[in-house]
Amino acid sequence: NTGQDAVSITGFDLSAPFSQTNSCPSTLVGGASCGVTVTYNPQTAGNTAAVLSIATAEPLANGSFSVSGRAVVPTTNLAMSASMVDFGDADVGIPAGGQTLTVTNNGNSPATVTGVGVTGSEFNQSNNCGGQLAPGASCTVSLAFVPSAYGSRSGNLSLFEEASGTLYSAALTGSGNAPVLTLSPSALNLGSAIANYANTSAPVTVSNVGNKDVTGLSLSTGMADFAISAQTCGVTLAPGTSCTATIRFAPT
Repeated sequence: NTGQDAVSITGFDLSAPFSQTNSCPSTLVGGASCGVTVTYNPQTAGNTAAVLSIATAEPLANGSFSVSGRAVVPTTNLAMSASMVDFGDADVGIPAGGQTLTVTNNGNSPATVTGVGVTGSEFNQSNNCGGQLAPGASCTVSLAFVPSAYGSRSGNLSLFEEASGTLYSAALTGSGNAPVLTLSPSALNLGSAIANYANTSAPVTVSNVGNKDVTGLSLSTGMADFAISAQTCGVTLAPGTSCTATIRFAPT
């Protein structure tokens, strides 16, 4: 009350979806003030406006104030920093460099992240995404890869957001480095030979079809009647290369 005379307040009027509570006495003396709290409780999305009216016993002292609000539909919209995480190459049995994926709530209401997990036994994860994720907030998923075999490996990261019922996922890829030996032919038939008199022989090709050097290579037959009569193989066989060994059959 900015005047000098007391004002008798007879009521307040405010239409939904707004409501009010106040600390105003029935008579507000000159120079005094009281508080009015306006609450906005929209039921539908969109813009809303209303007028807060204050009635007094002296009509010239009546007051009014415009109030407005904008209601939006609550949404959660998670975004992953990548849809695929590639660990590149790593030696079999040796952990690859770790990768981190960021999960952000781009919606306007809190998101509840649950069920974070990975498929593929060679991939692992840890995260700080438990509980609620506020609008605009982020959490991180730390990923690890330890290949168990040579070649391309794959998996999948998934997480569930409860409010929207949405399952989010990202592909996981990597490759295991290892030497891989093959023999061609895989079976060798040297026919028949007279004991202690004649022998037969045939070549075998040894190939490294992996992507790492074979080291400490040593060839043997393991049987007295079969021997390696000649070979071009050394102790190291580089990826993509081959050597040959001649197998002799001399029965005794």
